[in-house]
Amino acid sequence: MLPLKIKRGEIKEDCLILETKEKKMEIPWEEIKLLQLGILEEELPSPQKPNYGIQKIIRKIFFGESEKDYLIKSHRKIYLLNFFIKDEILQLDSSNVDYRSFLKEAEYISLNNFKKLIQGFLKFLKNTYLDPSLLAFLKNNKEDIKSYKNIYDFELEGNYLLKDLSKLILAGDFLKDVN
Repeated sequence: MLPLKIKRGEIKEDCLILETKEKKMEIPWEEIKLLQLGILEEELPSPQKPNYGIQKIIRKIFFGESEKDYLIKSHRKIYLLNFFIKDEILQLDSSNVDYRSFLKEAEYISLNNFKKLIQGFLKFLKNTYLDPSLLAFLKNNKEDIKSYKNIYDFELEGNYLLKDLSKLILAGDFLKDVN
C-alpha cells in the first residue's frame, strides 16, 4: 500500500485534519497507531560541469576523465514522517508541506518547522508508538536517525515495525521521560 502524501492540515484538540491531493480527512488522535521517521537521501545529477581549470586537469591526469564523463551531483536529504492509521499510511514530506497551515508561526528553516510540527502532534498522541528514528530526531541524536537510499526501503521498514509494536515506545511514555 502506497502512502498518501500530506500537503496541508490543521491540529485540533480532538483530531488531526490532513489534506492530500486526493482527499481531506479528520483523524481522531487515538486512531494513529504509529509514527515513523526516516531520511531519504537523494543524489541528483546536475547538468552543470565544474568549470575550475585545475579540477579539469586533475580529473584528466589522475582519472582519465574528460568533461563529458562526469557531472556535478547534488545531495538532498528529505525528512519523512509516516502516520499509520487503521489501513492507511499518510506521509509528511519535510520539503513539500505547507507549514503555515499547521503552525501559527512558521520559520524560514524547513527542518525547524518540521520538528515544531512533530512536537505539536505529540501533545495529543499518548497511545501512539514512536519508532527509534523519531525518538532520535526528537532528542537531537542525528547519528541514530535511519537514512534510506530509496522510498521503498523506508516504507518496508514501517510495515515491519507495525507487525511488532511491543518493541517501540508510546508517545505518552516518551513525554513523561522528557518532562
